[in-house]
Amino acid sequence: MDNTVEVTQRSVALAETMQEGVAHIKKLLQEGKYEQTVSLLDDIVQGFASVSASINQIKDDIDTENIRVAEANLRNGFDAIVTAYERKNYGQAQEIIQFTLQPKLKAWHDAMEDSFKSYLIS
Repeated sequence: MDNTVEVTQRSVALAETMQEGVAHIKKLLQEGKYEQTVSLLDDIVQGFASVSASINQIKDDIDTENIRVAEANLRNGFDAIVTAYERKNYGQAQEIIQFTLQPKLKAWHDAMEDSFKSYLIS
């Protein structure tokens, strides 16, 4: 149980930090600071992988189905932005962030908060 509480709290906190990071990437792209966004995007993708693995550890304790659906959608958003970066199409990357990545990241975060609500109250 203690592990579940810790995983849920840290997962939600990291998802919030990831949202802030994506917003910062969006701002940097708007300023034309493309190279500064690469390592930040990598950190965000690694954070996503870490949270996903952590949630997988507690799937027997909590119903994570809605999180997994949101996660799959978010993974598609990450695939799209990575492709845009590989092509150095930063205009498309900005659009993906605004219309795909930010909404999907928020939906993933919201799904976690909904599923974890009894563990987040402390």
